[in-house]
Amino acid sequence: MPKYLSEEWLDLHQELGSRLPEVEGVTAVVEQVVPGSPEGEVRYAVSYRDGQVVAAAPGAADDPDVSLTTKYVDAVKLLNGDLDANAEFMSGRMKVAGSTGKLLGVLALQKTPGYEAFRKELAEATEV
Repeated sequence: MPKYLSEEWLDLHQELGSRLPEVEGVTAVVEQVVPGSPEGEVRYAVSYRDGQVVAAAPGAADDPDVSLTTKYVDAVKLLNGDLDANAEFMSGRMKVAGSTGKLLGVLALQKTPGYEAFRKELAEATEV
């Protein structure tokens, strides 16, 4: 079982996310910044093309469309479905830089049944 935010976890994220149903127009490179993890601050990038994950890699993105910063404790809650990303964004607890339009597309994607199934499968296969 891969540890949350590890390279193995990112590989699983990409594998499972590649099976998401296509959602035309949801294409973005999202950099995630997670301060406060057991390993310190972790950065990784997820690339979406038409709603499917085409890449998930450790480190900062070269040219992200949007960068999201979420504290580790909240990132774990998001993974487990105990916190809603839209609520996190609207409350200001998720810090955002970059394209609001791209962010809104990804947030809408996260509300789809296919994404929810993906999130559950990823969470169940993750050691936190």
